[in-house]
This record gives sequence, structure tokens and C-alpha cells, in this order.
Amino acid sequence: MTEERWSRTRRIYQEALDLPEAERGDYLLTACGDDSELLAEVTGLLKVDVDEAFLSTPPVETGVSLGDFELRSEIGSGGTGIVYRAWQRSLSREVAVKVLPRHFSLNEERVGRFKREARAAAKLTHNCIAPIFEIGMDGDTHFFAMELVEGLDLASEVKALRGREASTLPSFDDKQYFAGVARLVQRCAGALAYSHGKGVVHRDIKPHNIVVDQDGMPKLVDFGLAKDSALGSISVSERVEGTPYYMSPEQALAKKGRVDARTDVYSLGAVLYELLTLDRPYQGNTSREVIDKILVRDPVPVRKRNPKVPRDLAVICTKAMEKDLRFRYESAAAMEEDLRRFLAGEPILAKPASVLRRAQRAAKKHRLTLGAAAAVLLTAGVFMYAVKWKEQQDWIPIQISLLEDERSADPTGVELWAIPLDPTGTPIDREPRALGALPVQASLEMRYWMIQARRGSDLLAEFAVTLTEGDELFERGIYLRDDVIVDAPTVLVTGQEWDATGICDQLPRLTVIGDLEVDVTEVTYGQYLNFCDATERAYPYPLAQGWASEVPMDFPVSGINRLDAQCFANWAGKRLPTHHELDYLMEGPEGRLYPWGNEVPTTQHRAQIIPELKGVANNKRPMFDYVMENMNPVGSFPVGASPHGILDFSGSLIAYTSSPGITLGSEKQVIWTGMIMTMGRAFVMGPYFLENTSFDHVARPDAENWHPVDIGFRCVRTVSVP
Repeated sequence: MTEERWSRTRRIYQEALDLPEAERGDYLLTACGDDSELLAEVTGLLKVDVDEAFLSTPPVETGVSLGDFELRSEIGSGGTGIVYRAWQRSLSREVAVKVLPRHFSLNEERVGRFKREARAAAKLTHNCIAPIFEIGMDGDTHFFAMELVEGLDLASEVKALRGREASTLPSFDDKQYFAGVARLVQRCAGALAYSHGKGVVHRDIKPHNIVVDQDGMPKLVDFGLAKDSALGSISVSERVEGTPYYMSPEQALAKKGRVDARTDVYSLGAVLYELLTLDRPYQGNTSREVIDKILVRDPVPVRKRNPKVPRDLAVICTKAMEKDLRFRYESAAAMEEDLRRFLAGEPILAKPASVLRRAQRAAKKHRLTLGAAAAVLLTAGVFMYAVKWKEQQDWIPIQISLLEDERSADPTGVELWAIPLDPTGTPIDREPRALGALPVQASLEMRYWMIQARRGSDLLAEFAVTLTEGDELFERGIYLRDDVIVDAPTVLVTGQEWDATGICDQLPRLTVIGDLEVDVTEVTYGQYLNFCDATERAYPYPLAQGWASEVPMDFPVSGINRLDAQCFANWAGKRLPTHHELDYLMEGPEGRLYPWGNEVPTTQHRAQIIPELKGVANNKRPMFDYVMENMNPVGSFPVGASPHGILDFSGSLIAYTSSPGITLGSEKQVIWTGMIMTMGRAFVMGPYFLENTSFDHVARPDAENWHPVDIGFRCVRTVSVP
């Protein structure tokens, strides 16, 4: 680290130290700008007690010796260490030595990360990964030595290409340029495939961490944020780790979530995008702005920015950068294979996004404002992509695996069954499909299914899934439970034949509701956070923004997507209700106008309906504040109970169902790809939605990156199976 950079680090640290702790985050984002390494350095200083004498001590300088190595010149620095060109005396050779900054040596977490980086990288022997030679400590200075790669990092190469200067790659205007890029990225993908096979996920793939040697061979360096399955994660779960411009969506959201090898595929796709266009996929003035764009927007199409890019190469780049993991390359090896095919002139395996897939992206891109009017606009926009519910359907491969924890049931003798449902959740008069024991690999037709894990007549898990056009593979891990594990009040609802005339034109008039054990109230923040802590799943949106201290734990949880709700239900030993079931629980057998009867609602029956906050994008801070000021704890209105004694159906949050979005008033049942049915009446929808019923049936986006503040959920449990 140069004296100039050390001086800047000291100055920002000292200015941050003079601010109240609550104000430091905003100051650091402004002072450090897009320099994530500088932000990491200052944050590291703030985490430990540092005296003035320490601050006045310069960083390790060139000319000093660390063990067998003499430091000669600084090559670069970052948040995980300073790299020097060095001379190894015993073997008379030049090497690179990475040194942990002295202020980080006071922090046990940083020391542990540094050591594990070296150990993880030392496991890897590949011609496109810089090898580790030695790990050591001299006094209180930690270091490791690695191959010295003579060349420029890819960030410098891109800068040269932008200026039409000399580069190891062909000139940007040369027709061989794209083949050169594809070959370079193919080699990187091969190195990542090897690394992933050894259990190491890099998690910080970016141009700065790809050095191109004098022979044009790329070398992956800096495993400072790597995750090693043998050593455990090097990063801290409460922080988003990585470089924003190249960060995958799941990495940006993973405060408590898991990030697997596919995050490296996304990041390498972002690097490929920059090489093809000489522009980053996303731009922004702050890291937060870039991350927001990654979560909700698609980048400008490659060929729109550079029409010269070969079509197949653009398709490869787009597939690597898919936000939805189901559509991204499943591995770095798969991406490498398509790049090989491109270079060999063979057909690639990736296909351009269909019209249907582009419609799904559009639904994910736009975060809807609250209220039924927005939902109507969205459903109208995707109506043309509706999929007819046919008797003969295409088949979709499914993979269902076993998740285990200390509360898991014994899987011995457990078989999985698939029950076909109509779009409302009514079982179709067919025999259940036997899928076999876990783990399951099978295929099912495109339709709505209830999947049950049974041991004889005992039901150990149950969830619904809609398989539609565009699904290449359905994957799900499930927990098996002998009993529920969430302490929550429930009520037993006895099943019966039920006339569903009062719901919507699409539902059959006569159906049978089974015996259900139903949560009396919606799932709370407190219950959901226990689930996040137990499973490392991402926190709800408001808590992921750092607002946890402002959220009462007895408020109904929101800011999650439907898959989050389904995963919680399975973990708890329950499931989400179907469209049919939830309507029956709301209306009761006699078909009430409101859960409590036909009496016009008052504030005794339910939460006060308040005007929607206009002009504020969904999930932003003003809307969060507005919701927190007007929300109520679950169970606050016992007078508004349903016929079965269930609370909060109206004037609290809309509820997720497991049923797909459907059309109204059609002779044939039709589903909307990428949509899910929700039911209820949220208190933020505004008084103008109060008509003659207490809830709405609205199709809303079933999107991973959509975290509405007006939708929650409650769970049900099937009491018995035939």
C-alpha cells in the first residue's frame, strides 16, 4: 500500500470515527465511492481499537524481508491484502507475495479469512489459476507467496481496448477479436469448473482478478472472498461480499442466503459482456445503485450495444447472466462447452430467450406499486402469453432432494407422490403418480401438481408446484417432518363439500375441501427470522436493508416472494393453501361477504384501511416507514375472525396461495406463466377498494426478485391422506 493511499485511508477512518455510528455507513459510501477495497480497509479499521501510534506507522514497505522473501515493489492493493513483486532467496526466483495489511492483523476474522484464502487457493493446480508456493508469518505480519504472473489484468486490457491501444487481445475492430475473447473466457470457465470440482467458489470474478500473461493465457487470482466447502465460508454472513459491477443477484441478496458455483458463472458472464461491448453491464454512482439495478433490471442487450457481436456469443453471454438460476448455465463446465462449440463452428446448446421468457423477465423487472389497479395492468400486459390448460402437455424434468437438520424425520420408507390439480387447487379425478424414494429424478406434464412425501398414511411433507412452458428443469430440496416445529396457534377445519359459486367464474361450483390444520394468524417476522437463522436463507427485504431494529417481531412478515413463503412452510412442516382452500377459510360454508359476516366493517373488525402512498416505488424507504407506522401485530382484531376463528384475513396483508394465476370468465381454464394467485385485502390498498366484499382474487408476479410489502402468508397442514 502506497503512503498516499494509506494517508487517504487514515483520513477517512478518522472522519468516520468522529461521526455517530448510525451515520458512518452513508458517509463511507460517499467518501469511498466505488472503491470497494478502500471501503473494506476503512471498515476493517473501524472494527478494532486503533491508537494514534498505530495509525502513524506506515504499511509494510518495499526493501524489507518476510521470511525467505525480499519485497521489491508493490504490484497492487485491495481489501484483502497488498501484493508485492518479491525475490525468493532460496530458489533464486521472482514471485508475488501477498501481505495482510497490519491493521487487519488485529482482527481475528480478517486473519482467518486471509489464511483460508491461501489454503483454498493452494488446493488448486490448474494452468489458468496462479499457484500458491508458501504460507508464512514473520513477526505479526501474515503473508503467502504465489506465482508472479507477468502481464496485465483484464481491467487494464479493457482500458487499452477502449483507447484503441495495444493489447494481448486482437484489436477491437479486428474480426478475430470475438474469437480471441471467446477463447480467453472459455479458459477462465474451464478454470472455474476445475475450482468448483475441488469445492472452491471464487465469488469475486472480475477483470481485476483475471491476469493475462505474456502468452495470452488468463490466470485467476485473488481468492480472498472464496467459499471452500472443506474449510467453510471465508466471508461473513451479515455482509454482502463481492464487487458490485460483477455481482450476481443472489450474491447481492445473500445476507443470510447461500451462494453456489453459479454465482461465478454470472460474474464471468458479466466479464464477457464487458469484453464484447467495452461497457459494464450496469453503471451507477454508488454501489447501492448498481446493486439495485442488478436486482431489478436486465442489462442492455449485447447486440444492441455492439451489433458486430456474433449472435451465438451474445446468447452465451445472456444465458450466463440470467437472474433466474433455472435459466442460467447450471455449471461453469456447461458454459465452457458452449464457448468451445462456438469456436469450433458447432451449434451451441443455449437457445435465445423465447417470447414467453422475455415476458417473464418483464414481469420481474417492474416492481409493482401496491393495489389492485397495478395488478390489473400487469395481468393485462401478460395476457397474450397465457398458456392453455391442455389434456396433453409437454413433460418437464424434476429433481427433488432431501434437506436435513436436527428436526428431520427418518426418510426410511418415504415415497413421493404427485397429485394433478386444476389451476384452483382442486384434485383432478386421477390416480396419484408414484415418483419413488428421495432423491427423485422424474418427469411430469406441464400442469399444477401437489407433491406429497408419505410413509404409509403419514404425511411428512407437501408442497404445490406449477410446471409451465419455459421451465427447463424443476429443482427443489424438501424437509421431512413428523410434526410441525413452529410454535403458533392453529385451528382444525373439518372438510366438507362446498359450493364455490361466489368466488370467481373460473372455479368449479362444487368441490371438496379436505380436513386442514390452519394457522390462526399470519407468519410473523419473529417466526420467519428463526427460519432464516436455521437455514441461512436471505432475510426479508426490509431487514436485508438494515432496518431490523425498526420492525416489531409480532408484525406479519412481508418483503418476501412466494418461493420464500413456500420454503418456510416446508421447513415448518406445513404448506401454503390453495386458491380454493383459502377462499373457503375466508368465506366459510355459508359464503359470507366478510370473514366476520355481512356487517359493514369497522376498525373493530380489522386494521384501518389507509390511503396508498402515491409516487413511491415499491419496497423503498418511505413506503416502509408508512407501513410500519400503520401496521398492527398479528391477532389484533379478534372481532374480525372468520367462521373458523381465523384472524387477519382483511385489512392486514394480502396472502400468497400456491395456485397459479388464472383467467376469469373463460370457458377453459388458463394459467399465466410467471404469475401466482393472491387473496385478501391489504390495509395499504386505500379506502376506495372497499366495495361489497372483503378480499380480492388477484394474479401477482411469481418472481424471485419481487419482494412486495403488502403480501404475507399463513400456513396450512393436511390432516390425513387416504
